Amino acid sequence: MLSFIRFIAMNTEDPQRMADYFGDYFGMREIAHGAKGEIALSDGWFKLALLPSWPANEVGGIAHYGVTVDDLDALRARLAQYGGTLDADEGGDFHGAYRVHDPFGGQWSVSVHDSGRAFGMNDSGQDAHDRPRIRHAAIYMKDTQASLDWIEAVFGLREINVSRKIRTLSTLPLRMCGDGQCNFTILPFNFISHFGQENQRVISAEHRARQWMPQHFGWVIPDLMGLCGHLPEHAKDMNLMPENMGEYSAIDPDGNRMDITGGKGFEVDFNVWERAEGRGGPPPFIMVRNAQGERVNVAP
Repeated sequence: MLSFIRFIAMNTEDPQRMADYFGDYFGMREIAHGAKGEIALSDGWFKLALLPSWPANEVGGIAHYGVTVDDLDALRARLAQYGGTLDADEGGDFHGAYRVHDPFGGQWSVSVHDSGRAFGMNDSGQDAHDRPRIRHAAIYMKDTQASLDWIEAVFGLREINVSRKIRTLSTLPLRMCGDGQCNFTILPFNFISHFGQENQRVISAEHRARQWMPQHFGWVIPDLMGLCGHLPEHAKDMNLMPENMGEYSAIDPDGNRMDITGGKGFEVDFNVWERAEGRGGPPPFIMVRNAQGERVNVAP
């Protein structure tokens, strides 16, 4: 079964303001506008659905991610084997055709490939290197290893090299996988207390009970410094990130955080890195924290 992460549902009280921001600074184009004020944007590969109303048990910000699959029967079989349910969703321009509920209390929109289309988009942005493109998504989950195992088994994503290095050389419970286009990072939910508040998101009681919540997403930018010079001062964090992926952070009008990168890029498959200039191999070294919490550089 071939699967890709290609959808972000974001709850916002002002979809138009958000659409203007992502269009002006990141070049996203509007592909659908709903009667209730919903707006769908695309970078050519990812769809960002901006939703002005949401269930009472959700809060503003990133609500969930979406996955495309090419074999719905295979997905059903994997869910029966590894846990999780598949239900019909609203469909249309702003939702998936199906919704998967994982064993950890989380949910995923699902769309089926249809003649090169998924979530109502074509595949024109898969190999586009001349435009800003979403190539990273991150989530908080209670048990990062169990979550990674489930994502690999059900959706077929693959653990990347940085994650393996961290898992074998460090006690840090952070895991990462990729689908060949997007890096998906699983952060321990208890990181919220010291890592997740800079985007000013409300954390609901249900999030805390489930210990599951989307955290941020990330962009590969062809002209990173040009973007940083164009963004308003309040919408960027120019403290250089020490980690393997991402140089800086940007903040959208609702306070959601995004990683932005050019030269570092994101590892989207095992030793496959998506950078501003296109695909490439690993960097000269990978940074991990050892059992003592010290940063050390190891060969890729």
